[in-house]
Amino acid sequence: MTLLNNIQTLNMAPIDPVEILKGLSGLLGQSGNVKQCEDVTKIVELMKGADTAVSQCTYTNILRATTDSQVLETFVKDGGWDILNKWLEKYKETENYGMLIELLKVYKQIPVSVDLLKKNSCAKSIKNLSKSCNDSRIKEVAMEIVNLWMKAIKSTSGEVSSSDKAKKKKKEKAKEKEKSEKMDKTNAENKDSKSNLDRRPSNSNNNHSKQDSRDIASSQDIKSRPKTVKVYQQKFRSHGLEEQAKIVPKRKGDTDKNKNSNKKEDQLSLKRAS
Repeated sequence: MTLLNNIQTLNMAPIDPVEILKGLSGLLGQSGNVKQCEDVTKIVELMKGADTAVSQCTYTNILRATTDSQVLETFVKDGGWDILNKWLEKYKETENYGMLIELLKVYKQIPVSVDLLKKNSCAKSIKNLSKSCNDSRIKEVAMEIVNLWMKAIKSTSGEVSSSDKAKKKKKEKAKEKEKSEKMDKTNAENKDSKSNLDRRPSNSNNNHSKQDSRDIASSQDIKSRPKTVKVYQQKFRSHGLEEQAKIVPKRKGDTDKNKNSNKKEDQLSLKRAS
Protein backbone atom coordinates (compact mmCIF):
# COMPACT_ATOMS: atom_id res chain seq x y z
CA MET A 1 0.00 0.00 0.00
CA THR A 2 1.13 3.54 -0.70
CA LEU A 3 1.79 6.19 1.94
CA LEU A 4 -1.43 8.01 1.04
CA ASN A 5 -3.55 4.83 1.49
CA ASN A 6 -1.88 4.10 4.83
CA ILE A 7 -2.69 7.59 6.15
CA GLN A 8 -6.27 7.42 4.88
CA THR A 9 -6.71 4.14 6.78
CA LEU A 10 -5.33 5.79 9.91
CA ASN A 11 -7.78 8.70 9.52
CA MET A 12 -10.74 6.32 9.75
CA ALA A 13 -9.62 4.77 13.04
CA PRO A 14 -9.32 6.43 16.47
CA ILE A 15 -5.54 6.55 16.68
CA ASP A 16 -2.82 8.56 18.32
CA PRO A 17 -1.91 11.72 16.32
CA VAL A 18 1.75 10.76 16.68
CA GLU A 19 1.11 7.82 14.34
CA ILE A 20 -0.40 10.20 11.74
CA LEU A 21 2.69 12.39 11.98
CA LYS A 22 4.90 9.34 11.51
CA GLY A 23 2.97 8.42 8.38
CA LEU A 24 3.42 11.99 7.07
CA SER A 25 7.11 12.21 7.95
CA GLY A 26 8.13 12.18 4.29
CA LEU A 27 5.98 15.29 3.60
CA LEU A 28 6.86 17.29 6.71
CA GLY A 29 9.86 19.23 7.84
CA GLN A 30 11.61 19.06 11.22
CA SER A 31 9.12 21.52 12.81
CA GLY A 32 6.13 19.58 11.49
CA ASN A 33 5.51 21.98 8.59
CA VAL A 34 4.68 21.08 4.98
CA LYS A 35 8.07 21.04 3.25
CA GLN A 36 7.22 22.14 -0.30
CA CYS A 37 4.36 23.11 -2.61
CA GLU A 38 4.45 19.73 -4.37
CA ASP A 39 3.39 18.01 -1.10
CA VAL A 40 0.38 20.28 -0.50
CA THR A 41 -1.94 18.36 -2.85
CA LYS A 42 -1.41 15.13 -0.86
CA ILE A 43 -2.07 16.96 2.43
CA VAL A 44 -5.31 18.45 1.10
CA GLU A 45 -6.53 15.03 -0.09
CA LEU A 46 -5.82 13.58 3.36
CA MET A 47 -7.65 16.47 5.06
CA LYS A 48 -10.77 15.74 2.97
CA GLY A 49 -10.91 12.24 4.50
CA ALA A 50 -10.18 13.38 8.06
CA ASP A 51 -13.51 13.02 9.91
CA THR A 52 -12.42 12.74 13.53
CA ALA A 53 -11.54 15.66 15.78
CA VAL A 54 -8.12 14.10 16.50
CA SER A 55 -7.10 13.87 12.85
CA GLN A 56 -8.49 17.34 12.08
CA CYS A 57 -6.57 18.79 15.02
CA THR A 58 -3.39 17.10 13.73
CA TYR A 59 -3.68 18.67 10.28
CA THR A 60 -4.55 22.01 11.84
CA ASN A 61 -1.30 21.93 13.82
CA ILE A 62 0.64 20.97 10.66
CA LEU A 63 -0.76 24.09 8.97
CA ARG A 64 0.07 26.21 12.01
CA ALA A 65 3.69 25.05 11.73
CA THR A 66 3.77 26.00 8.02
CA THR A 67 4.85 29.61 7.53
CA ASP A 68 5.95 29.56 3.89
CA SER A 69 3.52 31.91 2.07
CA GLN A 70 3.88 30.06 -1.24
CA VAL A 71 2.99 26.74 0.38
CA LEU A 72 -0.02 28.31 2.10
CA GLU A 73 -1.18 29.91 -1.16
CA THR A 74 -0.92 26.53 -2.87
CA PHE A 75 -2.92 25.01 -0.02
CA VAL A 76 -5.68 27.59 -0.58
CA LYS A 77 -5.73 27.04 -4.37
CA ASP A 78 -5.88 23.24 -4.03
CA GLY A 79 -9.09 23.36 -1.96
CA GLY A 80 -7.78 23.80 1.57
CA TRP A 81 -9.70 27.09 2.01
CA ASP A 82 -13.07 25.33 1.74
CA ILE A 83 -11.96 22.51 4.05
CA LEU A 84 -11.03 25.01 6.76
CA ASN A 85 -14.39 26.75 6.38
CA LYS A 86 -16.20 23.42 6.77
CA TRP A 87 -14.32 22.70 9.98
CA LEU A 88 -14.86 26.27 11.24
CA GLU A 89 -18.64 25.97 10.88
CA LYS A 90 -18.61 22.54 12.54
CA TYR A 91 -16.75 23.64 15.66
CA LYS A 92 -18.62 26.93 15.83
CA GLU A 93 -21.95 25.04 16.05
CA THR A 94 -20.63 22.56 18.60
CA GLU A 95 -18.87 25.36 20.53
CA ASN A 96 -15.60 23.45 20.58
CA TYR A 97 -13.51 26.44 21.61
CA GLY A 98 -10.23 24.47 21.71
CA MET A 99 -10.49 23.59 17.99
CA LEU A 100 -11.89 27.01 17.10
CA ILE A 101 -8.91 28.86 18.48
CA GLU A 102 -6.47 26.54 16.66
CA LEU A 103 -8.32 27.09 13.37
CA LEU A 104 -8.33 30.86 13.92
CA LYS A 105 -4.54 30.82 14.35
CA VAL A 106 -4.27 29.07 10.98
CA TYR A 107 -6.53 31.68 9.36
CA LYS A 108 -4.38 34.41 10.86
CA GLN A 109 -1.25 33.33 8.96
CA ILE A 110 -2.85 32.57 5.57
CA PRO A 111 -2.37 35.38 3.02
CA VAL A 112 -5.79 36.57 1.81
CA SER A 113 -7.27 38.68 -0.97
CA VAL A 114 -10.70 40.18 -1.61
CA ASP A 115 -11.56 37.44 -4.12
CA LEU A 116 -10.50 34.73 -1.70
CA LEU A 117 -12.66 36.11 1.13
CA LYS A 118 -15.66 36.14 -1.22
CA LYS A 119 -15.37 32.43 -1.96
CA ASN A 120 -17.08 31.25 1.24
CA SER A 121 -18.56 32.45 4.54
CA CYS A 122 -15.44 32.23 6.72
CA ALA A 123 -14.98 36.02 6.92
CA LYS A 124 -18.57 36.49 8.07
CA SER A 125 -18.26 33.67 10.61
CA ILE A 126 -15.03 35.04 12.07
CA LYS A 127 -16.52 38.52 12.31
CA ASN A 128 -19.50 37.12 14.21
CA LEU A 129 -17.11 35.34 16.58
CA SER A 130 -15.30 38.61 17.25
CA LYS A 131 -18.58 40.17 18.39
CA SER A 132 -20.75 37.50 19.96
CA CYS A 133 -18.55 34.60 21.10
CA ASN A 134 -18.72 33.79 24.83
CA ASP A 135 -15.00 32.90 24.96
CA SER A 136 -12.83 35.99 25.39
CA ARG A 137 -9.75 34.36 23.82
CA ILE A 138 -11.65 33.51 20.64
CA LYS A 139 -13.14 37.01 20.48
CA GLU A 140 -9.68 38.51 20.79
CA VAL A 141 -8.08 36.34 18.08
CA ALA A 142 -11.10 36.76 15.80
CA MET A 143 -10.87 40.54 16.16
CA GLU A 144 -7.14 40.41 15.31
CA ILE A 145 -7.96 38.46 12.14
CA VAL A 146 -10.69 40.93 11.15
CA ASN A 147 -8.33 43.89 11.60
CA LEU A 148 -5.55 42.11 9.72
CA TRP A 149 -7.81 41.28 6.80
CA MET A 150 -9.21 44.82 6.68
CA LYS A 151 -5.70 46.23 6.37
CA ALA A 152 -4.93 43.77 3.58
CA ILE A 153 -8.09 44.74 1.71
CA LYS A 154 -7.38 48.46 2.09
CA SER A 155 -3.80 48.11 0.93
CA THR A 156 -4.91 46.06 -2.08
CA SER A 157 -7.63 48.56 -2.99
CA GLY A 158 -5.10 51.39 -2.50
CA GLU A 159 -2.70 49.76 -4.94
CA VAL A 160 -5.51 49.31 -7.46
CA SER A 161 -6.69 52.91 -7.08
CA SER A 162 -3.12 54.25 -7.42
CA SER A 163 -2.61 52.25 -10.60
CA ASP A 164 -5.93 53.52 -11.91
CA LYS A 165 -4.87 57.09 -11.13
CA ALA A 166 -1.59 56.58 -12.97
CA LYS A 167 -3.43 55.23 -16.02
CA LYS A 168 -5.88 58.14 -15.92
CA LYS A 169 -3.04 60.65 -15.65
CA LYS A 170 -1.29 59.02 -18.59
CA LYS A 171 -4.45 59.26 -20.72
CA GLU A 172 -4.90 62.93 -19.80
CA LYS A 173 -1.32 63.70 -20.82
CA ALA A 174 -1.84 61.94 -24.15
CA LYS A 175 -5.03 63.96 -24.75
CA GLU A 176 -3.26 67.23 -23.92
CA LYS A 177 -0.42 66.36 -26.27
CA GLU A 178 -2.85 65.52 -29.07
CA LYS A 179 -4.73 68.78 -28.46
CA SER A 180 -1.54 70.88 -28.57
CA GLU A 181 -0.46 69.15 -31.79
CA LYS A 182 -3.81 69.99 -33.39
CA MET A 183 -3.49 73.61 -32.26
CA ASP A 184 0.00 73.86 -33.72
CA LYS A 185 -1.21 72.38 -37.02
CA THR A 186 -4.14 74.82 -37.18
CA ASN A 187 -1.88 77.81 -36.46
CA ALA A 188 0.54 76.71 -39.18
CA GLU A 189 -2.30 76.41 -41.70
CA ASN A 190 -3.57 79.89 -40.78
CA LYS A 191 -0.11 81.37 -41.27
CA ASP A 192 0.19 79.73 -44.69
CA SER A 193 -3.19 81.06 -45.84
CA LYS A 194 -2.31 84.57 -44.61
CA SER A 195 1.00 84.56 -46.44
CA ASN A 196 -0.77 83.45 -49.64
CA LEU A 197 -3.15 86.40 -49.37
CA ASP A 198 -0.25 88.83 -48.92
CA ARG A 199 1.42 87.48 -52.07
CA ARG A 200 -1.50 88.37 -54.41
CA PRO A 201 -0.59 90.72 -57.39
CA SER A 202 -1.14 94.52 -57.10
CA ASN A 203 -3.58 94.50 -60.09
CA SER A 204 -6.31 93.43 -57.72
CA ASN A 205 -5.65 96.51 -55.61
CA ASN A 206 -5.81 98.77 -58.73
CA ASN A 207 -9.05 97.14 -59.78
CA HIS A 208 -10.49 97.73 -56.34
CA SER A 209 -9.47 101.41 -56.40
CA LYS A 210 -10.99 101.90 -59.87
CA GLN A 211 -14.21 100.30 -58.77
CA ASP A 212 -14.30 102.49 -55.68
CA SER A 213 -13.84 105.68 -57.77
CA ARG A 214 -16.67 104.59 -60.05
CA ASP A 215 -18.95 104.03 -57.10
CA ILE A 216 -18.12 107.47 -55.69
CA ALA A 217 -18.80 109.19 -59.07
CA SER A 218 -22.12 107.44 -59.50
CA SER A 219 -23.20 108.39 -56.01
CA GLN A 220 -22.29 112.05 -56.66
CA ASP A 221 -24.25 111.99 -59.94
CA ILE A 222 -27.28 110.65 -58.16
CA LYS A 223 -27.04 113.40 -55.54
CA SER A 224 -26.83 116.18 -58.23
CA ARG A 225 -29.98 115.07 -60.05
CA PRO A 226 -33.10 117.21 -59.34
CA LYS A 227 -35.94 115.59 -57.53
CA THR A 228 -38.90 115.10 -59.92
CA VAL A 229 -40.91 112.72 -57.84
CA LYS A 230 -43.37 114.11 -55.34
CA VAL A 231 -42.49 113.11 -51.85
CA TYR A 232 -45.32 112.43 -49.46
CA GLN A 233 -44.93 112.87 -45.77
CA GLN A 234 -44.81 109.59 -43.98
CA LYS A 235 -47.23 108.86 -41.23
CA PHE A 236 -45.66 107.12 -38.26
CA ARG A 237 -47.63 105.09 -35.84
CA SER A 238 -47.87 106.84 -32.51
CA HIS A 239 -46.83 105.12 -29.31
CA GLY A 240 -49.00 107.45 -27.30
CA LEU A 241 -46.19 109.39 -25.63
CA GLU A 242 -45.59 112.17 -28.23
CA GLU A 243 -46.69 115.80 -27.56
CA GLN A 244 -49.50 116.66 -30.01
CA ALA A 245 -49.68 120.23 -31.53
CA LYS A 246 -52.71 122.31 -30.50
CA ILE A 247 -55.12 123.19 -33.37
CA VAL A 248 -56.77 126.65 -32.90
CA PRO A 249 -60.32 126.68 -34.37
CA LYS A 250 -61.27 129.60 -36.63
CA ARG A 251 -63.95 131.99 -35.35
CA LYS A 252 -66.99 132.82 -37.44
CA GLY A 253 -66.43 136.62 -37.24
CA ASP A 254 -62.96 136.29 -38.72
CA THR A 255 -64.39 134.42 -41.69
CA ASP A 256 -67.00 137.13 -42.40
CA LYS A 257 -64.37 139.90 -42.19
CA ASN A 258 -62.24 138.09 -44.75
CA LYS A 259 -65.23 137.77 -47.08
CA ASN A 260 -66.14 141.53 -46.82
CA SER A 261 -62.55 142.60 -47.46
CA ASN A 262 -62.45 140.39 -50.50
CA LYS A 263 -65.71 142.02 -51.86
CA LYS A 264 -64.36 145.54 -51.40
CA GLU A 265 -61.19 144.68 -53.27
CA ASP A 266 -63.25 143.30 -56.14
CA GLN A 267 -65.42 146.46 -56.38
CA LEU A 268 -62.36 148.70 -56.46
CA SER A 269 -60.78 146.68 -59.19
CA LEU A 270 -64.02 147.01 -61.32
CA LYS A 271 -64.16 150.81 -60.93
CA ARG A 272 -60.58 151.15 -62.06
CA ALA A 273 -61.27 149.00 -65.04
CA SER A 274 -64.29 151.19 -66.12
